[in-house]
Amino acid sequence: MSKEQRITERLQKKSGTADEVQHELGFEHQSNSAAFTKLKQAGIIEGTGIYRKTRLGKMAEVMQITQPKNPLPFEEN
Repeated sequence: MSKEQRITERLQKKSGTADEVQHELGFEHQSNSAAFTKLKQAGIIEGTGIYRKTRLGKMAEVMQITQPKNPLPFEEN
């Protein structure tokens, strides 16, 4: 399973910062950062607008699986 697949699987269960996911999955920072960038550019993940401190004390945005922007309209009966 690729890093991107593992990150996506993890974020489907619970949102988190790149640092939290990196620590949980045991990835190196550089490869984790590249995978997050790739997923974000592909529109698979997005920021929540919520920020938390990393293990180094810096602020990082919490990421989640991309939410639908235009939900299908419901038909009225």
